[in-house]
Amino acid sequence: MLMPAHRASSRRDRPARLTRALAAGLACLACLPAFAAAAGTAQPAPSAAAAGSAADAAYRRGAQALASNDDAAATRAFQDALAADAKYVPAMLGLAELAFRQKQHAQAAEWIHKAVKTDPRNADAQASLGRLLLASGKSKEGEQALRAAMELDAKAVRPRMDLADVQLARGEAAAALPLYREVLVIDPTHAGAHYALGLALARTGDAAGARRSLDEAARLAPRNPLPLVALGRLHLGQGDAAAALKSADQALALHAASLDAQMLRGQALASANRIDDAVAAFEAASRAAPKLGAPLVELGMLEQRRNRTDAARAHYQRAIEIDPRSAVAYNNLAALSAEQKRDLAKAQAWARKAVELAPAQAQFQHTLGTVLHAAGQPRAALQPLAQAVKLAPGDAQMHYDLARAQADSGQRPQARVSVKKALSLSQSFASVEQARKLLAELGG
Repeated sequence: MLMPAHRASSRRDRPARLTRALAAGLACLACLPAFAAAAGTAQPAPSAAAAGSAADAAYRRGAQALASNDDAAATRAFQDALAADAKYVPAMLGLAELAFRQKQHAQAAEWIHKAVKTDPRNADAQASLGRLLLASGKSKEGEQALRAAMELDAKAVRPRMDLADVQLARGEAAAALPLYREVLVIDPTHAGAHYALGLALARTGDAAGARRSLDEAARLAPRNPLPLVALGRLHLGQGDAAAALKSADQALALHAASLDAQMLRGQALASANRIDDAVAAFEAASRAAPKLGAPLVELGMLEQRRNRTDAARAHYQRAIEIDPRSAVAYNNLAALSAEQKRDLAKAQAWARKAVELAPAQAQFQHTLGTVLHAAGQPRAALQPLAQAVKLAPGDAQMHYDLARAQADSGQRPQARVSVKKALSLSQSFASVEQARKLLAELGG
């Protein structure tokens, strides 16, 4: 079964990557209080009034220098703050941020650990530790530190956003919802929280709520294209290609180089059956991002719609060369080979690779099963086809293909159950006539 690149990426990549919002957050491991103040993070008080006054003044100079990208001045100011007060945690976090900017990750980690050791009850230090641990791949420990920061500061926005983003990236949208809502209670004008809440609501099936949240994010951040892209994807998922195209064009008007918006535009055009325009859009996206495989996968699918299968194969193979983890390209190459009954040995390897990369994708399990069946191995096809049905119980085509494999394996009673299920789910799927014929052959 063919699968569009944009559909697969939203699920395939979740366990392996953080959301864009969290990735941006991890670029600022220390999350300086002066920068976070707008998001509701309280500025830590100095350890002593007299020393704190001097340390605080030096720290503020450092924060201003950091905001101006004057790293040398920021370093001097933060060091002056520590000279005035050796236990001044904000300056330690400032030096950690500088080290991280300069790709001195070990030194950044040292400053963050020192900050936590100096004041374990400092919420900013715990939040910075959480981000550090997450960036190091220690998700359990990172989440514990973020929760500690939340307990220490009931109005801390950043650790709540980070923890919710981790959950959303892991596919736990329902768990992320309360945290995003907590942020909006603390700061109702937080555009990022409205945006992320919209993404989470969309993934839990609340399209109306998602649209409200994304509309508000777009209103609060009128120069940011991401809410518009998310709205466009929401429209596309509801079959409204015209509205999706409008959102894509609005996003591109804000940021012409936005690859997300370019991809959305191509997908909307393809959905509207404007194939030539969609091809042009994805070709432009591929030129803009030559190291990205997704536009090539989309081009491959469009070439299949044009019945240009050799061109489609070339696009899929090029996508794999660029990105050896492009599960969609492997899957679509295998599905195309199964349809043509061509290169079935290679098709098995491609299909297995897609399943290896994304075992929870029903379409990939289905493709592996159909390839094995096409190669004359109906018994081997049973397991992946049964898994596909388990993952997508409402897909009539998958139930029918399982019935075919069961029938060809001599499992006629099971095949009768499966084909009846397929016909009960739909009377309009691609193989409905063959399903009716199979049911008759099985004795009805």
